[in-house]
Amino acid sequence: MRQDHRKVSGRSAGANPGRSTREPYLLREPGHTQSVRCRGHTNALQGQRLHPAQKVHAVRWSKSGGVQWGQLQPGFFVPTSPYQDYIDEAIYFTSQASIVNSFKTIMDDMWTDTTSFGNYANLTGTQPRKYPTFQIDPELNFPPSADGSQDYYTRTATNINQETQKIDIIMYRITNDRFTAVTNAAVQRGVPVRLITEQDEYRNRDRPWDSYNVDLMYNAGVQIRIRGHQGLNHQKTVVLYGLGMSIFGSSNWTGPSSNCQQENNYFTNKPSFLTFFSNQFDRKWNSAETALVGGSPCRRSRAWEVCIPRTPHVTPTGDGMGSGFTSRIRRRRCFRCSPVGGR
Repeated sequence: MRQDHRKVSGRSAGANPGRSTREPYLLREPGHTQSVRCRGHTNALQGQRLHPAQKVHAVRWSKSGGVQWGQLQPGFFVPTSPYQDYIDEAIYFTSQASIVNSFKTIMDDMWTDTTSFGNYANLTGTQPRKYPTFQIDPELNFPPSADGSQDYYTRTATNINQETQKIDIIMYRITNDRFTAVTNAAVQRGVPVRLITEQDEYRNRDRPWDSYNVDLMYNAGVQIRIRGHQGLNHQKTVVLYGLGMSIFGSSNWTGPSSNCQQENNYFTNKPSFLTFFSNQFDRKWNSAETALVGGSPCRRSRAWEVCIPRTPHVTPTGDGMGSGFTSRIRRRRCFRCSPVGGR
């Protein structure tokens, strides 16, 4: 198991207010002492860190033979209130050998890495590999990579540029304008694009690039809706209908998620995934304002419109990668997007 053990920075702390990035996510089986290694402060790839969603993988298949995308927090698996207060997520459990073996190899790579990781608890010295080294399933994507071969943006953009029919996107955070540019280019060549995004990120004053990029998409003609329930839209999915491809995993549309953080994503042409994600997106997109399930409200999404921040707008300056600001940005949430009582 790995833990991100970097010093708390403004970026990482802002992503999870009130929670230190040193907080470990520990799984312990009864009667067993758990060995834990942590992310070191010296990284071979500058800016490399462990995305919280990746912490799940190395421990899930040991008991169930499955792999999933998600975080080890109760809300990611059990709704606070069914149909009303829950976290949107795409979680995949599988016993497919090529996928499980790929994660075993990636886990061993991290476990034995003496440059980017260090021993944290219940172990000393250099760590050995536990499994044979398997070939990585070609549908899987594991940033970061020193040579750029696992760059999530590059692989996503290559496929979006080839799409000619329709694109549906569910994305929690969008702070990198390269993703925005390739999406807007698809609209300009006549491909309809629909986006469901998270309003708490849209007016998160620690993430000013999110509203910047969502507004650019809106101006380019991307159709947009936002979460309609009381929880959180944490899902990251791209559906490319002409290519028959579904893309989902842990990466947001951000610079760090492209090739800095350790992430895991699935680029698959399996028809069952296309059917599932297409139906799921339509259920969310077409959710009526007064939708009911068993007599309980279950609005999955709602209309979005450009919201004016309550404090004066300051144009962010930087590299367009979601970092490197030279201005003090203080934006409050728009209460039309995130009313009192919502998250």
